[in-house]
Amino acid sequence: MRIGPAYFTALLLTVVILVTCFQPVDPVLGQQVAHSVLFLQSFYPKKYVLELNSPAWSVSVEMVFYVLFPLLLLLTRYKKIFIYFTIFAYLLSQFIHLYLAPKLLGISGSAIFYHPLIHMNQFLIGITGGILLLHYPDLLKRKHLSFLFFAIIILLVMIRPENISYNDGLIAPLFMLLIVSISSNNIRWLNSKLLIFLGEISFGIYIYQMPVYKYLSKINITHLHQSENLFFYSSFALLIIVSTISYYFIEQPILKFFKKKRAPSITEL
Repeated sequence: MRIGPAYFTALLLTVVILVTCFQPVDPVLGQQVAHSVLFLQSFYPKKYVLELNSPAWSVSVEMVFYVLFPLLLLLTRYKKIFIYFTIFAYLLSQFIHLYLAPKLLGISGSAIFYHPLIHMNQFLIGITGGILLLHYPDLLKRKHLSFLFFAIIILLVMIRPENISYNDGLIAPLFMLLIVSISSNNIRWLNSKLLIFLGEISFGIYIYQMPVYKYLSKINITHLHQSENLFFYSSFALLIIVSTISYYFIEQPILKFFKKKRAPSITEL
């Protein structure tokens, strides 16, 4: 209900732009659309994962997480075992991604970059963050920790060696600690209306970036002839506009409609 409306709208826009602006049309377009509609593109890394709306590959991975979440939620009753399992899954995935995959495939990539199972450790880390926040609320209740984790993340992003990949959640534990520390300390300036607004439309910014880029790049080549910098800012401005329109006129109305139709909860009864 939350991400579906924007996801399918972005897919439709991408198909329309490809059919109308780019010729000839890929003969396997129908297969690409079918895999995207069914959220299966990440299961075929070499064939469909980055076709059409390439950022949507992560939504395919998320759908696997959503399906498994009820089972994982049951396992969180055994907190220590779950945390140990998360650590094991994290270490195993990094071993496969950073060490085993380059030796077997020649590069750290291919299926290892996109398959849902290899990303499961990141979801487990997120759930572990929820456990820490709910059951150990004072563990990271020091405001300076949020800035420390943020600074470390920025530093790691800036100095990342070329042969090290962050794609499979190598620094996900730091992001988890950052989010838990922010949630524990209730940092006021993050509650500003502008940041809340950007947070609300952030999924739109993510999922519409490719159709907006494809459309403007075609227009720029044929008509506008903008410089690289001007094209970037034009694309970004249009992306914000499209994401805002989508949020208020597509995503929110559909979400409200389904909320009215849903079954009442136990507390409501």
